[in-house]
Amino acid sequence: TVAFFIPNKKYKNAEKLLKNQKYTQAVTEFKDLGGFRKSKEFLAEAYYNIGLQALNENDEDKASDYFKKSNDADKSSEYGKQAGAFLDYYAATDALDKKDYDKAQQLFTSSAQAASDFNLINKASAGMAQVSYIKADYSTAWQTIKQRTTRLSRHSMRNMAMHTQNS
Repeated sequence: TVAFFIPNKKYKNAEKLLKNQKYTQAVTEFKDLGGFRKSKEFLAEAYYNIGLQALNENDEDKASDYFKKSNDADKSSEYGKQAGAFLDYYAATDALDKKDYDKAQQLFTSSAQAASDFNLINKASAGMAQVSYIKADYSTAWQTIKQRTTRLSRHSMRNMAMHTQNS
């Protein structure tokens, strides 16, 4: 029974660190747990949040590294999947730079469909429109822009309604 209590105590401490947004410390604790209970899922969450913090600091390289760590920690968790959406976006921008337009389009689409982060959805949708424009598929480029604008309008209206209700 002692063997169970030690990781259980460490696990509870790691959960508390995660809840209190002490992500770097939580990573250390969850890594030490080696898959105990939901530690891989929580590790993915901690790495993902460090990646978001790096994005807020405009450090795309660091963000990409942490999204990769999140995805590697637990690809099937919600945070692992969201990290994967960011990784697809970064791979799409690389493919676009290399003029591999079909690959870029596929990755931008994958990113936009998997993402829950609204800014990422918008960036991936803009990438999709850009690829269509480069390929002289102006109709698809225009449709992508219109769909993106409609989604933005709906999102803005929903936010305004929520703020009005909360006031």
